[in-house]
Amino acid sequence: MWAGGEVVFRRGWRHRLVMDGRAWGCREGIERVRVEGRDAAPKVFVDVWRRYGLGHEVGEMEYDIKERRTLVFMRNEEQPSPPTPRRPINCTDVHPPAVPMTRLTTPDPHPPTFSASLLPSPKHLFYFSALTFNAHAIHIDPLYARATDGHRALLVHGPLALALMLRVLSAAAGDAGTVRRIAYRNYAPLYVNEEMRVCARAVDGRDWHVWVEGPGGLAVKGTAEMED
Repeated sequence: MWAGGEVVFRRGWRHRLVMDGRAWGCREGIERVRVEGRDAAPKVFVDVWRRYGLGHEVGEMEYDIKERRTLVFMRNEEQPSPPTPRRPINCTDVHPPAVPMTRLTTPDPHPPTFSASLLPSPKHLFYFSALTFNAHAIHIDPLYARATDGHRALLVHGPLALALMLRVLSAAAGDAGTVRRIAYRNYAPLYVNEEMRVCARAVDGRDWHVWVEGPGGLAVKGTAEMED
């Protein structure tokens, strides 16, 4: 599962990472692994860092974008394999344990200064999966999402929620600047055909709060820092 992450943009990156035929470089590595929870139900948190740039292979310049993705791995509950069906199975034939709505106990008490609502459709998830070369079935196969992972519907991508937060921040800030850094944490899943609202609120001229609300309350919460 996608637990959260952060992205740091180097000043002027938009002028360097352009589609002009030159190859960009990406360096990926695991920098931190930690285990939390009980022995019977451990959670393994893994920090994966990706660094993007031009010329870094020969030390010509710093990385233009640095991204941390914090992933959490949990032990699967052993379940008996279902018998081979003699007819096509519809999603409604599968009844996994219900996934409860998750609500943060201390939501942001201040209203947003800018927000945008979206009803993610199966097409949105399919196109984003294709765009990002993400073939994970929980985003495109409702039967798999319900029967294998116990989700009530197709799961909205963590990177899609991040992209929407960056887009809303850009629109909210306007000429005030571009995002230099964003850090966020995922609190609850977002599902297809369930309205989500992406919100932003300026704390001062440089710092912003950004979050995503789902039907069950707060789903993603983050902070952003704009360039001077």
